[in-house]
Amino acid sequence: MSKVKSFLIVDDDLVARRILERRLIKCFPDSKIITACNGRDALDFLENHTEDDGPKGEFPPVIIFLDINMPIMNGFEFLDSFSSLRKNRNDLKSIVFTMYTSSNCDDDIEKSKKYEVVRDFIIKGELTNESLIKIVNKYV
Repeated sequence: MSKVKSFLIVDDDLVARRILERRLIKCFPDSKIITACNGRDALDFLENHTEDDGPKGEFPPVIIFLDINMPIMNGFEFLDSFSSLRKNRNDLKSIVFTMYTSSNCDDDIEKSKKYEVVRDFIIKGELTNESLIKIVNKYV
């Protein structure tokens, strides 16, 4: 039996969420996909769940795919809040982030590198199944 992989996609763009969700399901058919349409909803999800919720391996997510430009709480605001939450939650320490954004702004790329949990940066239109598999396999 293969290890359950769960992923959290945080993006306000429904089409972008669905594209990534379909790619993850195609590449990792046994995976569990959780989605949130902004950083606040994602943070609420993480604050209110533990490893004891659901089948073993579903929480915490292996990777959070995080958009930058979102309403309510953007990606960088989310990363700041997550960093504080993570200090008090051992079950969140294994999570890594892949920025999944339409921004190819050098400032955004450099800013994301300042967060220790951010490991990869994907421009939405450049994602392929092969690059997705490569990223995920680094962390599972």
